[in-house]
Amino acid sequence: MSAESSTFDESFLKEKLQGDPTSWEARRELAQGLYEKQSYREAAEMIWTAEQIPTSTDDFAFAIRILAKGQPRRAIRLATAV
Repeated sequence: MSAESSTFDESFLKEKLQGDPTSWEARRELAQGLYEKQSYREAAEMIWTAEQIPTSTDDFAFAIRILAKGQPRRAIRLATAV
């Protein structure tokens, strides 16, 4: 599936985050889309700059997975901080 045919709308999600930087849902969707198009460092930055990562196991695992691929040291920092 090409990037054009996916439902990932990078510019829309970035605008949404500018309007509400605390929106985890928008941040997560943007990070996932960036990750899928192999923009790993940018995806990791989306996670790292979040004001707060929700405490659910799924969200924490998602954050670690994104960070591990784009900025492994930050993944380790997050994992050891918990």
